[in-house]
Amino acid sequence: MNEACSPRIDGNAAAALIEPLTELVIRAGEAILAVNRSAMKVEGKSDGSPVTEADLAADRIIAEGLARLAPNVPSLSEERTRLARPPYKDSFFLVDPLDGTKEFVAGRNEFTVNLALVTEGTALLGIVGPRPWA
Repeated sequence: MNEACSPRIDGNAAAALIEPLTELVIRAGEAILAVNRSAMKVEGKSDGSPVTEADLAADRIIAEGLARLAPNVPSLSEERTRLARPPYKDSFFLVDPLDGTKEFVAGRNEFTVNLALVTEGTALLGIVGPRPWA
């Protein structure tokens, strides 16, 4: 989506999204943990950083959930940058479905799921899943 299609979400509307967005982050975290690390495929992105099926599974859950919750609000995800249509003038979701992929691949539990709502360049809310689902 481009800036002409991006609605502006205010603080009250953002507050109403906290619970369902938190639920998305929890579900994304569960999907990450369901991946068998010893058998997962690890690929490289254009910047050389790794991407795994866990990244993609978490991103899919978040993208589908955002499409249901706020279908007219664009999202910018680390795993879907090729689909981005910036600039986003009003509101958009900023997503890093698995922040710490290198740690995840190495078998460490030092990773998070990050989801933010940005309006007019300011983060109105941010949800960081520090593994509350584990």
